[in-house]
Amino acid sequence: MTNSLDANVLRCAKQVYTNLQLKERVKLLSDVNVPLEVQKMEKLLQLTDKTTLDVFVRKFLSWKHETRKKNLADFISQLDKEMEIYFCQALDENEDDEDFGGDLDESLLLELTEPTKKRVLSEPNEGVISKKLKINTISSVRTTTTTTTTTTAAAAAAAATPTTATTPITPITPQNCFASDPAESLTHNIICSPTGSVKMFTNVPWITLYEISRFVQCCKIPWNEIPFQTFQKFLTTAQTEPRKLYDVMMAWNQETRLGRKLNGLAYTSMDRCPENVYSYLQKLQKETESAKNSTSSSVHLNSKQVLTMSPSSPTPSELGNVITKKESKLKYRMIHFSGIIQFKLSDLPPTITLRAPKIDASNRLFRKFGHERFLELKLSKTSKPMLIKKHQSFFLKPFLFMHRTYRFLFVKDDTVILFATEGVDLKPISIQQVIDWHMPVMENWSMTMSKYASRMSLGYSSSIPTLEFKPNEIMYIDDIYSNGDVGGDETHCMTDGCGIISPSAMKQIMGCQATDELPCAIQGRIAGAKGIWIIAPDLDFTSGNYIQIRKSQDKFKTGFPQDDLGLDPLHYTFDLVKNSVCIYPSNLNTQFIQTLSAGGVPTDVFVEILKEYIHRLATIVTENQNVKVLRDWVSKCGNVMNGRWEGEDNTEKGLWHDIASSEEELDSGFFSMNQNEDESEDTFGRTGDSKHSSLYPIMRADSENRRSTYNKINRHSGFPAGLHESIIRLLDAGFDLSNAYVATRVTLVFRKVMQSITTKYRIEVPQSCTVTCVPDPTNTLEPGEIFLQLSSRKTDEKTGIRAGQILGDVIVTRNPCGLKSDIQKVKAVDCTALRMYTDVIIFSVKGEVSLASQLSGGDYDGDIVFCCWDERIVKPFVSSSVQPESERVQKAFEKEKTTLGEAVSKMDNAELAIQKGFISVTLPDNTLGQYENWRTVLAEQKSLDHPSVIYLAHMCAKLVDAPKQGLQLRAVTKSMDRTEFGKLAYPAWFMDKKNKQRDSNVRSYKEVNDVFTVQGAPCVTTMDYLFDTLQKETEAFTRYSRSLFCDEDVPFKDTDLTNPWSTAYEYATKCKNKDLLHDLDLIANEIRRNRDEYSKQCGEFQSQRNHYMDNIQNPARYLENKFVDELQSRFNNYLELEEFFAKEYNELPPPESYKSEIITFDILSGGKQVERLKASFAYTLSISSDKYSKYCYIVAYDMLRRIKADACASLIKENGMAETLSVSTYKAMNLDRKYLKRIKDSAYVEEGVEKVRLMTSLKK
Repeated sequence: MTNSLDANVLRCAKQVYTNLQLKERVKLLSDVNVPLEVQKMEKLLQLTDKTTLDVFVRKFLSWKHETRKKNLADFISQLDKEMEIYFCQALDENEDDEDFGGDLDESLLLELTEPTKKRVLSEPNEGVISKKLKINTISSVRTTTTTTTTTTAAAAAAAATPTTATTPITPITPQNCFASDPAESLTHNIICSPTGSVKMFTNVPWITLYEISRFVQCCKIPWNEIPFQTFQKFLTTAQTEPRKLYDVMMAWNQETRLGRKLNGLAYTSMDRCPENVYSYLQKLQKETESAKNSTSSSVHLNSKQVLTMSPSSPTPSELGNVITKKESKLKYRMIHFSGIIQFKLSDLPPTITLRAPKIDASNRLFRKFGHERFLELKLSKTSKPMLIKKHQSFFLKPFLFMHRTYRFLFVKDDTVILFATEGVDLKPISIQQVIDWHMPVMENWSMTMSKYASRMSLGYSSSIPTLEFKPNEIMYIDDIYSNGDVGGDETHCMTDGCGIISPSAMKQIMGCQATDELPCAIQGRIAGAKGIWIIAPDLDFTSGNYIQIRKSQDKFKTGFPQDDLGLDPLHYTFDLVKNSVCIYPSNLNTQFIQTLSAGGVPTDVFVEILKEYIHRLATIVTENQNVKVLRDWVSKCGNVMNGRWEGEDNTEKGLWHDIASSEEELDSGFFSMNQNEDESEDTFGRTGDSKHSSLYPIMRADSENRRSTYNKINRHSGFPAGLHESIIRLLDAGFDLSNAYVATRVTLVFRKVMQSITTKYRIEVPQSCTVTCVPDPTNTLEPGEIFLQLSSRKTDEKTGIRAGQILGDVIVTRNPCGLKSDIQKVKAVDCTALRMYTDVIIFSVKGEVSLASQLSGGDYDGDIVFCCWDERIVKPFVSSSVQPESERVQKAFEKEKTTLGEAVSKMDNAELAIQKGFISVTLPDNTLGQYENWRTVLAEQKSLDHPSVIYLAHMCAKLVDAPKQGLQLRAVTKSMDRTEFGKLAYPAWFMDKKNKQRDSNVRSYKEVNDVFTVQGAPCVTTMDYLFDTLQKETEAFTRYSRSLFCDEDVPFKDTDLTNPWSTAYEYATKCKNKDLLHDLDLIANEIRRNRDEYSKQCGEFQSQRNHYMDNIQNPARYLENKFVDELQSRFNNYLELEEFFAKEYNELPPPESYKSEIITFDILSGGKQVERLKASFAYTLSISSDKYSKYCYIVAYDMLRRIKADACASLIKENGMAETLSVSTYKAMNLDRKYLKRIKDSAYVEEGVEKVRLMTSLKK
């Protein structure tokens, strides 16, 4: 084996050896471990260039020592000094950057620079070959730490006091690459930024620097412990094989730095960068190179420029033409860099923990400034949003992160958005420039600061850039008001938030979605407007492109000429947020049930509907003669086809479901419903809770983490991380409920569905839907009339007659639903002028007030409405008039009236004034949930007509939009309300719901919240009866933690899986083939060792996690101030650990250890038979101790599926070979709707499927 020395280094080394008469060392240049002086020359070359190295060597060759003969030690010494100088120069080369002006106190600077300065200047006659050393006392210093800190009062006092004693800090040397962590900065918060050469970070892709910083932080590695050569290895790996960077870093930390054996536990400290991030970057690189090749040769792009650009990031003018012509759809989705903010104590500054980057929906700000300039810091679950305002001095300080300066931009809900204003490879852009581009300060001078802050977040809404409108195609029109009362009360605005768009424009917008199907309404943003746009009723596709924006939609002024006097096309591009929502059938929830009951719907109706729903669910599992029906049910519960679509390399295609789960308009949770059974093949289910089901239910992870890891598949065994995907792949291979693992997984899915009913009371009503509401564009509907037509409703639920249109009395409502008037009974009618509209519910624009405003103060800017036409619910229900807000509610809030102009005028620094305004706005907290709990409980004890219940309902409605409206709940009001309602006795159903929403290993809701519970009370309210019914109907199904099927019907072993091993061993024994017996024993011993080590490390890992589960004070706090968010997602950690053992399993035993010719020949032929033997033994070993063990599936999932599929095929095919599909084709396969319907209708019983009975206690 030879090394790969640079030709320049090799030539220079030979010249030095010749000059020093050390020709015998020339042969060492071919060794793997080259001499020290050669290593140092390589480092000098990496720090500088070929010319500098040549000049240095030539001067050494001509240099003579005054008293003795020069030697190799002289050469190494001068090499060290030369590199020290270049390290120091790197500190100074960005001295004009504003981002580090005034970073550190002078004493700290001297600690970093004086030792080197003295060494260089004290030997002027030593012949050191160097350039002039410059020292800038402030701006050239970079600081470091692995967690975000700020200087304490004591440290600040010490820094202000002159002193000659300093804390020794490791100087920067060529060997250690970075200095040790210095003192804390007075002027900056440090996330993760090493002291060292800025030049080393130049032209390095940001994704690489970000991953290295995560590694340093997660593994708690001081920067000075990373050698120069190691850091260069990281950079080289990231450039050539970026997917291997994670493994290289973890291996170095475990084996080299810590001196330990690399094992699975080593991978649990940091989750791997998602595969689709690298796929995204590769695709961006290909598209950019393709565009570059199609342009003139004068444009040059290197690979680094490609990786560091986002599809819309600012680029030099000569690159603009290249990127613009080949943006493709990558701008639809971009990389999000994020972290978690954790306040361990409310009086101390927080820490920041970096998270893995992810591909997610883009937004307008990303498309303008580039995704790598933004850092999203999400508040941990245990930290209250009010702490952001309390620590505003912390957040208003600049943040140092990998030689970049990030500054506070704004807060969106519980996430602080930081923006990189300057740094390595960045063009300086100030915070005010970003804000002015989005919402010019002067043009929005009179807007209140609270509204200005809320409008800022609109630029961060997940969206797709679609059609660019010309200025003359944008029309501003007036709203329609009842009785012509223009500018009156909002409830009199009949078109609040809804505009019109031309059919031609709608078609082009949908073309960006790669679909020919036109929705009737879309939600989006354009310029300073937001809301819903419905297609023009004339359906004239020849009318050209136009969009009509109503006054109620225009939220702020923007889109003015830029510095070059041109208009920015991003301001005139329609940013598509989502299509109109239509979910059929839909579900009831607790609020709806309470209000419907108060409106006259009998309790027996809800009990009957609940029993029907439970029966429909139970039938799927209890009547398991057909695996296809079971597979379809599991697929729907987990939205599997949507998950597969999201996992495709064409990452831009998965935008819609990201948006649906992240947009604030969907707080009602309606997206948790399953898709309609009759939807077409190319329509995927909505996002929801079932999609995020955790494979390990011990601790629920952050939903974002679950979403990003749910579609991951073990790269070495094929084992899916997703619960539902793992079941479906086994069912497709021929497994059924007689397999212990499948039985336990199906049981878990069923228990989760049942738990959803018992915790959220989401009871499906076949004759209902959840749909976007819009105003009548034709002005034909009369007051109290609505129009609703569903494309997915093929037949009437009762009669079976084909009908998509809903006719007759219906009830409509939306969340929140706390007042009796929040549900209204209206009449669904046929209207010829509206028949082109489907999957939207159209409200009349005639009458005194808009129907949307009667539903908990709604409007038409994207609100979704629950509509039900089940006669059992509709017929007895009686609508109520809207209750006006009481004076008590109005006095409960104080309104922030400061305008943007007033805030800016008070301070000399306009940028700081706006930042302070943004961070001081009211942020959503748990107050709304608290008031809703009080309202729910009091409504059970009293009634919805009780004045206190009405007061609490109005408070809930007010609190929903309080931050946007600049309303702050008075402290005295909250205190008085807590005194009045805080000691209410909670009903049993409410306590059961709250406790089931918590993990089993946290304290009960009662213990944490100190509430009273009504125990053993008779059933009085509708919720009491539903709770009693649920207890009786679901107790049997949720009792069994392992399997709800008869244990004797689940065999101890599957002979199809054990046969390959048992047959081989019997053959070897019978033939007395010692070599084959040796190899089989070798395989068995190696797999047994792998299994034992896996079990041991899993136990250790779980023990470590359990350590944090002690002394719990609230749902998310752990011992030693550890938090849920601080612990990496269980999905990520366990997945990495399982991948490690699957990889080890694949590599054992070493091929050279085999003796048998049979095995050796198979290894040379691909080793498939050996893999079958290994998988068969892994299964045999797993079930030997516990038939429900999953070890074998973790390490040999795909091979076990192959064995089972071939065994099933042998029953009907002579060759015994299962059907063959490519990976890409299989991912797109799903059951045909019509085929499945025929199976259900004919009660088809599939042959070869074992009938598995339920537990005896489940039979009723």
